[in-house]
Amino acid sequence: MSTRNQNWYNLQSTRRYPLDEACISVDDSGNFIADDILVDCHIKFPKTLGQCVYVQGITVSAGLVTVIFGVSGGLNDPTGHTVAYVSLPKPVTPYVNYAITSLVPGIAGWVAFGPGILNNFSGRYTRPLQSMLQARCARPYTPLPIPTIGKFSVGTSLVGVVNIAASTPVSATYETLEIDGSPRRAIVFRLDSQQITTVYNPLTEFLGPCGQRPESGTCAKTPIETINGIEPDCAGNINITFPGFNALPFAGCGGIDVLADVGLATVCASNKPKKPQEFSDACCDPNSPVFNGVDEYCWPDPTTAIDLIVDETLAHPQYPCLTLPLCVDFSSCDKSPYFEQRDGQFSIAKTMAPATCCDPGLTKLTNHNTYQSTGIGGLNISILRNCATDWAYGKTISAELKIGTTGATRNGGLLLNYVQAVVNNRLVTTYIVVLLDVSHAKLRVLRYNGSSFVEEFTSNFNAQPNTWYRMSATPSLNGNAISLNFAVAELSGANPITGTAQISSVTTPTGLSGLFTNQSATFFNKFTVQ
Repeated sequence: MSTRNQNWYNLQSTRRYPLDEACISVDDSGNFIADDILVDCHIKFPKTLGQCVYVQGITVSAGLVTVIFGVSGGLNDPTGHTVAYVSLPKPVTPYVNYAITSLVPGIAGWVAFGPGILNNFSGRYTRPLQSMLQARCARPYTPLPIPTIGKFSVGTSLVGVVNIAASTPVSATYETLEIDGSPRRAIVFRLDSQQITTVYNPLTEFLGPCGQRPESGTCAKTPIETINGIEPDCAGNINITFPGFNALPFAGCGGIDVLADVGLATVCASNKPKKPQEFSDACCDPNSPVFNGVDEYCWPDPTTAIDLIVDETLAHPQYPCLTLPLCVDFSSCDKSPYFEQRDGQFSIAKTMAPATCCDPGLTKLTNHNTYQSTGIGGLNISILRNCATDWAYGKTISAELKIGTTGATRNGGLLLNYVQAVVNNRLVTTYIVVLLDVSHAKLRVLRYNGSSFVEEFTSNFNAQPNTWYRMSATPSLNGNAISLNFAVAELSGANPITGTAQISSVTTPTGLSGLFTNQSATFFNKFTVQ
């Protein structure tokens, strides 16, 4: 690297720059910062992390120069969280730009040191008021509205700067189109009409490799070739006759109405209707080992679980109390019968995930279905169909979760004490969330009071997307207050973090539990209470 603007850097080493003039430039021990250590910097960071950058620590030793940066909401914020650093072995050349290392996505920049790195120095700065950088040296930016692009149901996605290249006969151009009456810049994909010839047919060229069937999602399925051994004619038609019945076609919309001479009144007068045949879930291996000997939770016929519900037509359905210990899997083909979606959207999605309840001894990831929040435009809440009692207090509620890379934010966690009550003729919803917040590099405990979230606990935690974590929470009652012990760690047990929150503003301490995300596509593997 070459030295740039040496005379200008010399001037900056004699004053507080690049620190803001509004900060006090005093460390936690009451010592002033050395002005000639840091003489310039330029850092860009996402606006979602905060409003300003400040220096959290400077260390100049005999062999190393280290500066740590944090982001906070403003000059008078009590604290912030670490987002980047630069650590260089000596010798370090003054007035040369050195790139910083980001600890969270979306941060980049460089710093330049002055002659002060020749002397030993150490300073720690807890608040932005002590060491905030000037706005021209550390600027926030608004993240792109579309951070990733990917294929539906595929876990990997494209991030960063993506170059789109079209191959013949498809073209991709950047054009201005009129959308809803306003000109908009857009990427337009189209077939190049000059490439179409008498020997090239786009209707056959772009059919998928699945037996010339272009329908989405049908590649893994076997098409219907015969009906009861009857093959269609050369036109693809099978003519069906109904001896003893009258088949009347519906006009206009297709389909037929089959009428029999014998009606329901005749049949019901002499025979009691039989219960329809029930089918078990083909996605669960009946020979798999049973979790703790409780085979009713190893994915039986889902209809048996739904039959347990007393009355789902009520505004506030009453659920029976499930037996503990409890392990609920999401590896079935259908949505879990033990969970009810209250807000947002959840779906079954296949991905590499930890072992299921049926195979608790497996340690490697396998490709099977999980429960994914897909409503990336708002809150996603799914509750366990269980009685709203204190049955879980003193027990450990846990879930395995992997936070994806789609959505406006990246988070997920456990929902506790979910309560809906009518107050002044209005339905009020309250709950508690233990949230793994990847976007803000924090572990948080939030209390929703019916109109807004109140932060009861927060701690820095550098979680990563597309990584499986195991989260647990153990609530206990203290009068009408809730004492909450919680923990999060990677599946291997690495990088653990624990905490305790005392939550006193609880309207009703007998709510439901479940899963929660906010504008995030998050995968959940299993839900346990034990």
